[in-house]
Amino acid sequence: MPKKNRIYLSFLSGLITLGVLIAFFSPGDLGGKNLLNWGIFCGLLVLTSTFGIPLGGGSISLLPLISITALLSAGISTAAWAAFAAALIHGAIRWLFARQLGEQPI
Repeated sequence: MPKKNRIYLSFLSGLITLGVLIAFFSPGDLGGKNLLNWGIFCGLLVLTSTFGIPLGGGSISLLPLISITALLSAGISTAAWAAFAAALIHGAIRWLFARQLGEQPI
């Protein structure tokens, strides 16, 4: 797929995901304790999506484990918003620091 089409498809899927989140899970639900949970899990999701555990032939990601933990302990609304925000932050980190992370620039 050409790079231009991939960027448009990523942007469109992000807008659709944001629309679904707004339709089903109000951002107003992130008050008090939920905001603290959101911040913790958002930070953990960014950390685990950016860095993996290196092995001989690649690396292991703890992202699925943290995602399920967020879902079970904080609830679906908080986990969904944390995953969306973490994906945006991870994209920005990968775009800004691709060479330092040993990845191809976007």
